[in-house]
Amino acid sequence: MYPAELLPQPDYNIIPPENIRSISLIRTTAVDIYKLVQEQNVQYDECLDDIVGQGTDKKDIFVFSLLLFCDSTEHNIGIRETEGLSYQEWVPGMLPAKIGDIQFEERNLFPLYLNADKLYNKDVTFEGTKYTLSYEHKPNIVNYWHFQIFTDENSFRLKRECKAGKYKRLARHLLENILVKAICTKKEAVKYPA
Repeated sequence: MYPAELLPQPDYNIIPPENIRSISLIRTTAVDIYKLVQEQNVQYDECLDDIVGQGTDKKDIFVFSLLLFCDSTEHNIGIRETEGLSYQEWVPGMLPAKIGDIQFEERNLFPLYLNADKLYNKDVTFEGTKYTLSYEHKPNIVNYWHFQIFTDENSFRLKRECKAGKYKRLARHLLENILVKAICTKKEAVKYPA
């Protein structure tokens, strides 16, 4: 049965991003990054392909999905709905999805903990242009705890489909200079008191 604690409830509200700056976020990965770092003595920036996801474009950092670190996400990290419901945005007051209607699978995924403060409104100048990387609470109808990274270029939100080669270079720059520096261990991670 799909975990009820992931579902948003009508009386829930959007969590302002500045309210979780002292909390941690989770990026799920198919590879245990911490094990790679510990056992193979590699650095986080050498694991970018595994952090982004094998076969995935690094420009996905412009819209990375993250989870707020809390009991609900820690215990259900491998749950993935399979019908595309996670693309349906939830707004306060909306009734939750019916658990019996949610098709899902459990996958063997690993958490990568990120310090939310190190991802919040980070300005970077790259090739003469100012960009801002940050995150926002983007609950969907099957996961209230979903957050999303976004990148602004002059108040315009970048999408992963950006074509120019500079965006590929920018994505790598953001991964290496902001995201990798936000990684923390579980011992350092701070859980949301939900």
